[in-house]
Order: sequence, then C-alpha cells, then structure tokens
Amino acid sequence: MAKSKMTNRPPVAEVRKIVRNLERDGSPYTDGVVEALEWAIDGADHARLTSVIEGDAPVTEIATLPEGQEEHTYKKFLDEMTGEFAVPSVEAPAPAMEFTASIPGDRSIKHLVPSNEFIDTYVSRDVHGGKRDLDVLAAAHEEGFNVLLKGPTGSAKTSFVYAYAASIGKPVVNIACNGAIDMRALLGGWVPTADGSFRFEPGELPLAVEQGGIILLNEVNFMPPKIAAVLYGLLDRRRTLYLPDAAGSDYPTTIVAHPETFVVADFNPGYRGTRPLNEAFENRFAVHLNWDYEDAVESQLVTSASLLEMAVSLRERVLTGELSTAIPTNSLMEFEAMATNGSLGYEFAAHNFTGRFSKLEQPVVSEVLAVYRLRIEIELGLAEPVREAESVPTFASSEPF
Repeated sequence: MAKSKMTNRPPVAEVRKIVRNLERDGSPYTDGVVEALEWAIDGADHARLTSVIEGDAPVTEIATLPEGQEEHTYKKFLDEMTGEFAVPSVEAPAPAMEFTASIPGDRSIKHLVPSNEFIDTYVSRDVHGGKRDLDVLAAAHEEGFNVLLKGPTGSAKTSFVYAYAASIGKPVVNIACNGAIDMRALLGGWVPTADGSFRFEPGELPLAVEQGGIILLNEVNFMPPKIAAVLYGLLDRRRTLYLPDAAGSDYPTTIVAHPETFVVADFNPGYRGTRPLNEAFENRFAVHLNWDYEDAVESQLVTSASLLEMAVSLRERVLTGELSTAIPTNSLMEFEAMATNGSLGYEFAAHNFTGRFSKLEQPVVSEVLAVYRLRIEIELGLAEPVREAESVPTFASSEPF
C-alpha cells in the first residue's frame, strides 16, 4: 500500500504532556517513549522526534503520517498509551475484532498448544494458603486476573504455565523479553501477495489475543519499552491491543481480547542486568506468586539426596554473595543423567556442572562438590557403600607353592 506524506502534525504541547503523564504515572515505558512514538508514527526520524519531545525543535520536525490516518492513528495511539486522550477520530475507527469459532487455517495458533509431556513431567506444589498451584492459575484465568510469577532461574516457572496450558488445550505465545524481539513476527506486518499487492498479516500476539490464548511474558523485567507500550492497554481494564501498522488493511487496528485470553508474566528479581519492575506496571497483575526451589518438588525429580544437599549449600553461597550463578533444578537432573550414562560418567558430569560457573566461582564449586562426591556416587549406584574393614586371616608360610 503506497503511503503519501502529509503535513498535519501533533501539537508539541501534547507530546510534552504525554511525557509528563508517563513520568507521573511511573509507566514502564517512560524511558522508551521516543521509541514507542517513533514506532507509531510512520517514517518518524528518531533524532527529530527526540528534539521535539525535549522541546528543542518545532513540532513540524516530526515525520509524516500515512494519508487519511494522520489524526486517527496518532491520537488513537496516544489514547491507548495513556487512557487520557479520547480524541474523536477523523474517520470511523476500525471495528474491534470479534471472536469466531472459524479462524482461517493459516492464522490459527493451535500448533502452539504445549504437548502432554509438560503435564506428565510437571510436579505440582502448594502456594498461598495451601492452595495447589494449578488450581490457583485456573481460578485466576477464570476471573480474568493477570498473574505475576517471581522466582529464581530454573525454578519451573515456565514449565508451570506450559503444564497448565497443556491441561486445558490452550496455545501459548511465549515472549522472551530478555532477547532480541522481532516486532514484525510478534505484532505482524505487510507482506506481498501473489497479485503484487500487499496485505497486513497479524503476528502471534494479536492472534493469541483474538483467539483466547495464553500470553507468557518471560523475564518481564527485561522488557523493552516498545513492547510495554503495546501491552499496556491489554493489561488494564480496557483489555485491548492496538496495532497502528494495520491501518488501511482489512485487519482491525484495535482488538478486544477474547474472554479466555490470559496473561502471565515471570521474572527473576535477583538476576544480573535487570531493573526493578515499575510499580504501575506491576500493579496491573492481580495475582502475585512467589516461586522458589522447593524440596518437595526437587526430591521427586532428583534421585540423590546428597546432590540436593550440595545444591542447598551452593544456593546459600549465592545468598551471601560468594557465588552469583543460579543452581536451577534442571541442572541437577542433567547432572544425574550424565553421571549415570555409561558413555559419560561422573567425572564428565562434575566437570560439566562446574563449567556452568565463572572461573572465579569454579574453585568454590569444586570444593563443595568434592565434599559430597562419594555420597552422590553411592546414591546413584556408581560406588559401593563404604564398610568398616573386616579382619582377614593371613597365611604365613615359608614353603613355596
């Protein structure tokens, strides 16, 4: 679709007001408002937009918008971001997507439903007030509550969500916030068709919203401001997702979430390189579950009790700051699998486990592992239990045989 340039620009006072409101509200995308606005405004120049927001350049420096969308797209985007700019659109807004049971095959996300293996391998646990974790998640889903999981790396936060999704046959769109996010794959974009024209093809996120999927925000405290800006309307009472790039297509720019759409976020509050979650963003999650390594869970997954004791010892050193590398449950399971593998063995397993840590940490880990080695080998059937020495009769004879 060809996009012609227009001269209609948003007033600079409004842009400044947006920034002030975001700062006052403590929005998680305050730091990235420039990137968010740039993404919303077609062809925006980053440096010029920055100058406008900072008040160093006239508003006419802001880049232009697609023809026929200059007021509607921009104003609507601001409304979705802050909830305070209900400005009538120049043209009638695109209708909200209504859920239908019939979804084109190429747009169905049923292939994202986790396999039953997640149900078979997941070990459930008690959470607040003795409630079972899967029961709590089901109740939150039914009530439309967003859920926030807080816990260390490798404590089965992701497995928990996948096990629940598999149990009810729901697809999961997993957004890895700590990696490079492909915005086109996530939100959608214009693609060429066989006749040479272009059409807007939605990404996995809008499809999950309209089809009632589960959206997992993995390591949400790494989330780029650009993604937070998109999700803000979905996480609050509006329950809408706005896609400005879909303007001019037959796909709606505003999607009202299907009643069964469910948002779960997880993060490790102690992970290096992260920053605390913004309070305004965190408050959009009604259910908060603290997740940790649990003896009752790990004892069902790890055979050697001494290996678990070793893990506890190392984790205590993490708490004191002597170590900084996490000891996830799956690393203990992998240790056992390697140690009992005839082609690998204990030495390989120990070396592989120690290699997970930094060079400065490895001497400490090796020392702790050495303390528990014999007991671990015995419990895994790799060594015989040590017995007290028995008196063995000796035969002294000077006669040759």
